[in-house]
Amino acid sequence: MISPNSQFEIRNSRFRPGITLIELLVVVAILSIITATAIPLMAPAVESRRLREASRGLSTFIAGARARAIDRDRPVGVEFVPVSADGLLPAAVDAYYVEVPPMYAGDSTTSNANFTAVDSSSGTATVTLNGAAAATALVRNGDKIRFNFQGPWWKINDPAAGPGEKITSTTINISVTSNVAIPWTTTSPNPAFQIRRQPVRSSAASFQMPGNAAVDLQFSGIDSDVFPVPAGNRRNVTIMFAPEGHVQSLIDANGGTSSVTGAIYLLVGGIEKIPVDISSTATWTEENCNLLDGINQWVAIGVQNGQAVSAEMTFIDPAIAQGRTPREVVTEARRLASDMRGQSGN
Repeated sequence: MISPNSQFEIRNSRFRPGITLIELLVVVAILSIITATAIPLMAPAVESRRLREASRGLSTFIAGARARAIDRDRPVGVEFVPVSADGLLPAAVDAYYVEVPPMYAGDSTTSNANFTAVDSSSGTATVTLNGAAAATALVRNGDKIRFNFQGPWWKINDPAAGPGEKITSTTINISVTSNVAIPWTTTSPNPAFQIRRQPVRSSAASFQMPGNAAVDLQFSGIDSDVFPVPAGNRRNVTIMFAPEGHVQSLIDANGGTSSVTGAIYLLVGGIEKIPVDISSTATWTEENCNLLDGINQWVAIGVQNGQAVSAEMTFIDPAIAQGRTPREVVTEARRLASDMRGQSGN
């Protein structure tokens, strides 16, 4: 038998009131307002985390090049490839490992060089490589050559090939510093030769910057300097590590190779803020210049031990920056990265 109280409880459970459509719409509206308000506040934090991850990933990739150089006992580097070859967008989103291939001395032990023209006053000569059929597949414009395993390294210049492209013939033009005495003539015995080849990309996996992150090549450079502005079409920037682990050389956007005397700083920022006029700070703002955006990151590479560390950007008030020279702003922006590099013994 069901008691009266039990019947009341059953009826009450059957007709328990729910949420009306109006109440549900009010809740949805409130949540939409909260979300719309929170997203802009969260965006800088999300972007900052993305840039930190990008800089750490790049640091790890660079450390891998150093480790490969030590392990393989020959130079290995990291090549940064600009988004556009014409230099209008000096930003790199892809990085590759490059290695120096073995020297090329011809196809046999009897391979030699025949000097067909010599101009000692300009330090240039024309040379035909005998027994070197593979040269057109292995040797590139800008490689270096020397003779009889001694003397200076001459730069190979094939006018029919572009910078870094494979030579088109085994008859090549070579050059050294002008006024350098050339010990060979067109009647000299043909000397043996060695060609020191430029780095080539390895088969190892490349590194791609995540999201809209990029290496800002305009503000990256050595110590308080930026990388040289390329003349004409922009070429890749390559950092080479020696088998001992230190930074061996830098191949800049003009194709020039130079030794490195100070720390290398790579600016990791937003690709949408590249390029900017680097000749004057008057137009620099946090919205259009990576150097003034405090959430951006540096990857600093020590020249002596080759170790790479990531560090935050030193915040600079745009109003103060606009009253300084570009070099002063670059130096200040790298201050925290410089301190971090010093603390790591780099």
